[in-house]
Amino acid sequence: MARRKYMLFLMALFTICGVLLVQMLGSSGSMKATLEGIPYEYQPQRLDNVHDEAAPIQVAVSMDDREFQYWERVNIEIGNEYPDLEVELTNFNKDEAYESWLQSAQLGGSFDIIVMDNHLVQEFAVNGFLLPMDDLYARDSLVDHLKALTEPLLWNGSIWGVPVDSDPIVMVWNQELLNIVGQKPPATWEGFHSLFTGMSKSNPSLKAVNMHTGSAAHMAAWLGAFTGSIAESANLSLFNDVMKAQIRFALMESSSLDPGHEKAELLQQFRDGNLLSAVMPWSQYKQLSGEELNGMNVVSGVPSFSWDGGRSFVVMSQTSQLQRSRQWINIMTTSSRQLDRYGELGKLPTRHSVYTKEYVSKPIVSRPPNWIVEPLQQPVFRPDPLWSERWKKWQQLWSSPMLGLSNAEQAEYLIREWNGQEGRKRRREDAAEGAID
Repeated sequence: MARRKYMLFLMALFTICGVLLVQMLGSSGSMKATLEGIPYEYQPQRLDNVHDEAAPIQVAVSMDDREFQYWERVNIEIGNEYPDLEVELTNFNKDEAYESWLQSAQLGGSFDIIVMDNHLVQEFAVNGFLLPMDDLYARDSLVDHLKALTEPLLWNGSIWGVPVDSDPIVMVWNQELLNIVGQKPPATWEGFHSLFTGMSKSNPSLKAVNMHTGSAAHMAAWLGAFTGSIAESANLSLFNDVMKAQIRFALMESSSLDPGHEKAELLQQFRDGNLLSAVMPWSQYKQLSGEELNGMNVVSGVPSFSWDGGRSFVVMSQTSQLQRSRQWINIMTTSSRQLDRYGELGKLPTRHSVYTKEYVSKPIVSRPPNWIVEPLQQPVFRPDPLWSERWKKWQQLWSSPMLGLSNAEQAEYLIREWNGQEGRKRRREDAAEGAID
């Protein structure tokens, strides 16, 4: 009799444990592939009318007010659709973002995700500040991402980020002026210089290019705008003879109207035939209306971009919100979200399929240009762990005050400063490598 009661007790105990186990598994989430075939390990179950006590995902970004307001609006929309995903965005000033993020990472990290320029990713990965993102890519999804935007994220056999968007700096041409002389946009520096010299004889007021010579990114794009210097410019190499000529020319023959704040004046210069070309981010070019674009053209056959403006999501190694962070990244990188960002902000999508499958189903005004896929499939930027140090010096170079110097003297100063300090440094590095060998 005692034996029978004991067996009944054990059966009841197993039944209770089984019920509790089923309830626990049913409420804790599930392992499954999600959006667009990109897998992540854990997807929290959506719980209606139940407060999620998990800490908010902390996301650091660096963007202008207009873009940040858009991201905040999208984040609210996602929060309404996924109540279990609470995300807090913190916007950093562009000049302070890198130092602030680096200090935060060194102190143990207060952010789960950072939207980071691609050229910074490898440095943070090498220092152990990031988690690899390999398992966020399905078997074929890495191939779908444009190579120029993923190769900077590779290090030590892993990929350390998920591309967000791209905003290459492009050359915009005065098509009406080119039609008058029967020329196509020149592909070489020699062709550009010859074209401008000939055109300026009949119009002494003509300016060759509008650009911000104090912007490190604009100057990298300008120096790589023609064949022969694209890779050198993208990797901040020493100035070759063509690049030296471009620096001298830019300081003597360029105007500096801001496409954002002085758009009307810039467009008037194009319409009056007093401006041959302009250097600007694709997103600013995209903001021009159809009427404003009359007579303006971006060359669709460029071989590659020396400045692609790529950004990526990275997950910090100290995060306590890994699975939820992955879910939010997946949501933010769907085709529909990428196309929406392109329509609102002009930031280019990062996946080949968005330019093909989505291209035909969208109104022509909201389609990204499919010709841009080819240059974004040709990586020219090769980062290294010391890239940030070199980039900081590059920024200091173009923003350095040179009061009292003529334009010609400024050009020679810039050339001497970069080729001198970088040349000496690289000779020391080469000598050290030779000693080791």
